[in-house]
Amino acid sequence: MTVEEIERTLQHVAVAIEQISQVAVRADERQDAADLARRKTDSYIEALVNAQVRYEARQEKLEEAYRLVASSHAQLVEMIQLHEKRLDGQDAAQERTDGRLDVLIDDQISAREHAEVRGRRLDEKLARLAEAQARADEQLRLLLERDGGGK
Repeated sequence: MTVEEIERTLQHVAVAIEQISQVAVRADERQDAADLARRKTDSYIEALVNAQVRYEARQEKLEEAYRLVASSHAQLVEMIQLHEKRLDGQDAAQERTDGRLDVLIDDQISAREHAEVRGRRLDEKLARLAEAQARADEQLRLLLERDGGGK
């Protein structure tokens, strides 16, 4: 090989090295850009994972709160049913009491009416007794006058 051929070959090698260097620089730049994009993607993924973890924690708290509300609701329903039963019992007792009071009132009215009737009868009997007593007194007076007048 001649010097010219060696120089041409070296120029080709130099051009090829230059091209490879440029390709390597571009590849490094693309790699750097890819690394940056990967870091950003990793950061986004990490943020999404953290958000999911926070969401799940909130979801658990909400579910627990829902369970507590459901339990409280069930207790309230039981208490309401208990109070309704008690009120029903009170209503029945009140009805019995009202019935008894009605009977007592009716008996009291009847007793008052009987007492008034008895009182009128007694007044009539007392009036007749007073009349009979007055007649007896009059007869006694007449007898006393007749017996006392003849002496």
